[in-house]
Amino acid sequence: MDTWNLPGGGMKPYETPINALIREVKEETGLTVTINKIVALNSKPQDSEIVLTFLCEIKKGKVKLSDEADEHRWFSLKDLPLNTVPKQLERICFFFQNPEKVFLKIQNQSGTKDLLKTGKLEILNKKLLKKYLG
Repeated sequence: MDTWNLPGGGMKPYETPINALIREVKEETGLTVTINKIVALNSKPQDSEIVLTFLCEIKKGKVKLSDEADEHRWFSLKDLPLNTVPKQLERICFFFQNPEKVFLKIQNQSGTKDLLKTGKLEILNKKLLKKYLG
């Protein structure tokens, strides 16, 4: 899929959410991070998933490509790409509008693959950006 996404993934058996996050970021980016705080707690009922999003700080390492990412890039809030995964885009925008709050929401909009197929990804993301950033 030609979309932007935050690093992340699933937990292994007996792994804590914090250890999973640190492992996933290292695997996908080559960076070692420390966790500052939780930013979002979301439910994705269509996938039977609970998603935790954390604000992290880079501790060490250099960004490298992986099997899961052919490019890494930082964007300013006003330059977030319209082909960002919508559920991620919504979490990012909410955080920057409400940095002291935790984003609690059931995120049940269509999946990114379906939005790409139907040509509705950019339309939804424009609405999300307008809602959160004006």
